[in-house]
Amino acid sequence: MSDKTCFVVTAIGSPGDATNKHANKVLRNLIKPVCEELGYNVVRVDQESSSGNINDSIISHLKHDHLVIADMTGHNPNAFYELGFREALNRPMIPIIHHGESLPFDVSSNRTIMYSLEVEDIDVAKNKLHEMIKSFDGFIMPDEKEQQQTTLNDLNNKIDDILANSSNQTINNKLDKILELLKKNTNKNFTISSEINGIDSKGIRTFLERSRESTPFITPDLKHLSRPEDSK
Repeated sequence: MSDKTCFVVTAIGSPGDATNKHANKVLRNLIKPVCEELGYNVVRVDQESSSGNINDSIISHLKHDHLVIADMTGHNPNAFYELGFREALNRPMIPIIHHGESLPFDVSSNRTIMYSLEVEDIDVAKNKLHEMIKSFDGFIMPDEKEQQQTTLNDLNNKIDDILANSSNQTINNKLDKILELLKKNTNKNFTISSEINGIDSKGIRTFLERSRESTPFITPDLKHLSRPEDSK
């Protein structure tokens, strides 16, 4: 199962009524196919099996889920509240509304997808939704930023320990493990090797030794790593 979640905000209605049937069609024919294709686990609060306070569950989803799609069809007050809550957090959100309806002035500035469930129109809405979700690819959730920073701090401490307590030979033997950790905590895809793009292990070790002298830890760009002779 994907670790990315899309929370769907919508008027749900009662089982079998017109509102509920419409919400299910939008979920089944528009939202789920696009989101699942892009690796999102789609959640709607009425379909969750967990017990507990439903309002607490909604707030948790709005705070922590990677994406929120808010269907404003019918101008449901709860949907507007949840849309405003998510917007205040400045996290990825996509409003959608059925073709022919309009949004109030104070939320109409959002990029809103107008959709129709007619067979000849649904693909247009799906393509727009796909493009808009992809536009959030570079967004990092605050929780993930904190976790990443913690991991990088741990890595910095590991490097300090190696440099302080190991011989040069041991440092060389540890390089691959350090690089593997760096690969996991950055977006860089570089080869795990004792020699990378012409940078030998001695040059990397020199960089790591210098990094101890500066207070902040900055992830090295191994492709443009300075060699000792560059400073001569």
